Formats: sequence, C-alpha cells, structure tokens
Amino acid sequence: MRIVYLRGKLRAAVSANEGGMPDLNIPNDLSGQGDPVVALVAERSLLVAEWDAALDAADATVADRSSDRFYSHIGRLEDQIAGVVATSAAGVIGQVRVLREICEGAFNTDRATDCADELFSSIAAGVERLAGSGSRAG
Repeated sequence: MRIVYLRGKLRAAVSANEGGMPDLNIPNDLSGQGDPVVALVAERSLLVAEWDAALDAADATVADRSSDRFYSHIGRLEDQIAGVVATSAAGVIGQVRVLREICEGAFNTDRATDCADELFSSIAAGVERLAGSGSRAG
C-alpha cells in the first residue's frame, strides 16, 4: 500500500501485487475543519513565523527582552495542543509535526519533555479515534 499526498488530498493506492490489503478509509479531505487542534497548530505556526521575522528585523536586546514572552506563549500553545485529542487526520498530522519540533529541541522550554509525553498520548488517542471512525464508516 502506498499513501499519496496529492493536491491537498490524501489518497491510498493499492498496487496489483498488494491485492489483499484492506481499505484504510482514509478521508479525502484533510482540511481539519472543526478540529480545535488544527486551529491551535495554525496559531503556533503563525507565532513562530512572527518570531522568526522579528528576530531577523530586531537587534539582540529587543529579541532578548521578548524571548521570555515568546517561549511562554509557545509553551502554552504546545500544552494546549498536547491536551486535546485530534478529531481529524489534519489534526493528528499537526500534532506529529509539533512533537517532532519538540523532540528536535526547536524551542527548548522547561516543560518540553512532559509536553512531548502528553502529546504522544494524544496522538495515539487521535489515531485510535480515527481508526474507529473509519471502521464504522466502511
């Protein structure tokens, strides 16, 4: 089985030599509409982009003064993202991306390890939720 991401759509394709594979019931729409995790991940991404732009434009003293506020805000967002079970594939994908950034140490906050553990649990619960929804739909 191959998973193909094409033009904003996730598609499952089964080749001829994989004939006995079950249908995964992967949703075609990854918009995540109505999933609070998607909104939180988008807010976090916007904050990171704004922070990167501010760092490029500011001198070291301005960046140093605002770094505590940034890390506090990013930490709160990560805690919120970790505390919610995603209701869409887009939400789970967003959580995986945030987890990857936490594990890579992109923003080494005081609570990064605890957040990563909670995020892992939320991702697992989201995948289980989606798998359960897919099996009922099929």
